Parts: sequence; C-alpha cells; structure tokens
Amino acid sequence: MKAVIDQSDGMYFIAIGTSTAEKFLKKGNKRCICTLNGKSSLHVAIRSRKEEGYFIYISKRVLKELSLKKGMTVQMELKEDESQFQFEKAAEWNEVLATDPIAKDIFDQLTPGNQRSILYLITRVKSSEKRIERSLHIAEQLKRGIHSAAKLMKK
Repeated sequence: MKAVIDQSDGMYFIAIGTSTAEKFLKKGNKRCICTLNGKSSLHVAIRSRKEEGYFIYISKRVLKELSLKKGMTVQMELKEDESQFQFEKAAEWNEVLATDPIAKDIFDQLTPGNQRSILYLITRVKSSEKRIERSLHIAEQLKRGIHSAAKLMKK
C-alpha cells in the first residue's frame, strides 16, 4: 500500500487505514513488521489517537537511512511480527545472556514490553563494542534488581 510520511509533535509517523489496523488488532497483536520501499524491515507497533486514527511511528534514524522526509510517499507493507520478542535482538546481548545465566533468568521473567525496551537500549547504539559494553552494564543492573528500562542506564 502507498502511504505518506507525516509529522506531529516532533514525531514522524505513517497513518494506516482502520481496516488494515483492525486486521492485526482483531488477532490481539498490535506488533508488526513494516517494510518501506522494499528496503527496510522494522519492528513497529500500531498506535491510535482519536483525532488521528491508526498509525505507526518511524524514527529519524530510519528516515535518514532510507533518505525519506516528511511528505514523501512510500510503498509500505505490514505483516504480523511472529518473532520471539517482536523486536530485533542484538548478537552481543545473546552472548552476554549465554555467559550469564542469572541475568538470562531475570530477563526471561520480565514482561514482553520491558524485554523490548531493553533490546531497544542495546540495538540503538551503532558500534558492536558499545553494544557489548551496554549489554554487560544492563546484565549487571538486572542482577542488582533494576528492571525498569528508564533506570537501567543510570550508573
């Protein structure tokens, strides 16, 4: 389907039709894989606001990577996200969990939303070295009893 990139309150988004959104929501799943212009597959969530209907957020980083801007029309495909965490999982985090069974047990007991937030904190850094550093830090914080993504990065 064709869609237009829009912006509101500093956030970029793509509006999606009610029938498309409800196809996913009726199954009890608001998480999808979004492909833009056949190039990038993103883990996204279907959101809604009364005045704006249904939409998905697109980060500035993704827009830059795909050379997209507000007002541009894109070819968008949505499909159900059937991955374990419904989010990208960094190889560095996998390695840390493989060597730290206590942190893995704690991570496995967190809510899916909290797990996704942690994965986001790790995958948003670009260098592998920084992802390793962040993964180790988060594993230590989890073992200290800090489970909130908002507090994990505080020293």
